[in-house]
Amino acid sequence: MSTSRAAAPLPGTLMLVLITACGGPNAPAPAPTPVAAAPIAAAPEPVSPPPTTAVSPPAPTLPPVVRAIAAGSSHTCLLLSDTSVRCWGMNDEGQLGIAAPQAATPATIKGLTGVVELALGDNFSCARRSDGTVECWGSDSMGQLGTGSTLGATRATPAAVQGLAGATQIDAGDWHAAALLGDGSLRFWGRNNVGQFGDGSEVDRPAPTPGPRRSRA
Repeated sequence: MSTSRAAAPLPGTLMLVLITACGGPNAPAPAPTPVAAAPIAAAPEPVSPPPTTAVSPPAPTLPPVVRAIAAGSSHTCLLLSDTSVRCWGMNDEGQLGIAAPQAATPATIKGLTGVVELALGDNFSCARRSDGTVECWGSDSMGQLGTGSTLGATRATPAAVQGLAGATQIDAGDWHAAALLGDGSLRFWGRNNVGQFGDGSEVDRPAPTPGPRRSRA
């Protein structure tokens, strides 16, 4: 049996092949693989704030101003621009229209509004409203509140003068009061011991009584 054997490579052949396969020491470096640049995000556009509506500050609330003042024997009352009434001083007969025995500063009479005129007596008070009615409070010892009630009562809250309407002016003495009506006639109530009503009588009246009639021209 014969066996053929491949010829042995010449010395240096393998080295040549390896050098050739690796490109040799002086072979140029492979070109770098280009890398795509990451996209640059666009800067966000500035967002304008929503338009605002200018809001005006609330108008300051001004305190009411004094429209009129009236004084009694030991108390005083103010009529304010908001048509309310404030009183201070002695209140032994309820003439301030409050529950306290007295007040050293103005105290508001609750529930009394629409007032256009004040008249104060010795220890009572009256107020004319814009509708022509009249309310009084305080001592009623002589019928000066005009409510028609029994003499001697005392009221610390305003009470309507009985049957009186259309008053355009009021006034008060120590223990009696008077009103001028729209038709020119007069009404009196309270103390009349010396003829304060001018009607020839000298009798106290707890409700409005007609006074002297107008003389005709």
